[in-house]
Amino acid sequence: MKVCLQCKDEIVGKRDNAVFCSGKCKVKHHRQNRDRSKSLNAEQRLTIIYNKILEALSTPEIVKKKEKAFEDLVNYGEAVVEPMFNKEQSKQMTFQQMLNKIAELQFPDEKEEFAVTINNSTLSETEKKKLLQNLWYK
Repeated sequence: MKVCLQCKDEIVGKRDNAVFCSGKCKVKHHRQNRDRSKSLNAEQRLTIIYNKILEALSTPEIVKKKEKAFEDLVNYGEAVVEPMFNKEQSKQMTFQQMLNKIAELQFPDEKEEFAVTINNSTLSETEKKKLLQNLWYK
């Protein structure tokens, strides 16, 4: 009789070339005896990735592109602080603010001026359409 490689019990298998008595023994054996030299641990994988990033960053083409992209923006030795939005965007009214403004308008010339403001805003086309409908058809 054959003996299981893992638990050393007798193998009562259906096949002549069976090596393990069960699937559990087979999995346990492979987990314990896998060739560890073929697989890399996390530290080794990170080291490889880090080295490849350094290599990519040190290539002249990438460095030149990076310098060109930032040469107008950065004054070396100074901290650059960019605002989250420019002054023009801060003047823009939100959809709700525009709705509130529409409610306040009374005269046709005011409505015409505000229609221009709506069309020049950064709102979506759908929002602009809703505002213009609300402006003229209320």
